[in-house]
Amino acid sequence: SKAYSGSIADKAADLAFLSEASDSAGACALILDLGSGECQAARFLSSTRRRICCLDVNESALKTAMLKMGPCADGVLADMTGIHRAFRPGMFDLICCFYSLQHISQPSDCIRSLMVLSNRNCIALSVLLDRDVDGHPLPQPLKSCYKSFLGLGELGKAFEAEGWKHFSWSRNQVYVESNEFPCQREYVIGRGSHFKRSILPDAREEPHTTKARRKKKK
Repeated sequence: SKAYSGSIADKAADLAFLSEASDSAGACALILDLGSGECQAARFLSSTRRRICCLDVNESALKTAMLKMGPCADGVLADMTGIHRAFRPGMFDLICCFYSLQHISQPSDCIRSLMVLSNRNCIALSVLLDRDVDGHPLPQPLKSCYKSFLGLGELGKAFEAEGWKHFSWSRNQVYVESNEFPCQREYVIGRGSHFKRSILPDAREEPHTTKARRKKKK
């Protein structure tokens, strides 16, 4: 089984998340699609005035993605861990990770690396949570498919720890026709500043919205 399969066009909640991410990127943008697979998210985010860098560790999936994306995209064959060494700081206007953080054992470390790579201070993440739609712990066969599952709100805490604001929302709906796992999903869009602790933009009011307080320097 896969945590995500089928067409994005069949999943209203995922489309809404990608629309939020796309609006945050701006018209002319350089976007990193992290753990892109066959670039379902990248194809949605692409436009004639944007360039997208698709990063994945699966060579076959990346080749398929590049055939689908055409000249607006570049493919990078690499692992998500240590990506801060693969790109220069502040390189990307938007970083989108669409159900890929489960493939690494330390998602919080990866998020800190993404903050370094972010230029316009926008990171959009969608993740699988560690509970099913009824709030029960996931059975072991599901847990064994990935390296990590996150609890509701954990991504938000990772952003807050670095002085970023975020807004997030979750869904319980399972798209049965796409053979999704019966676990909750959480969507998080973080905004902040990684080099200068300037005044952060207001977060949109969404369920689970939190505003991080900046720590005063001693």
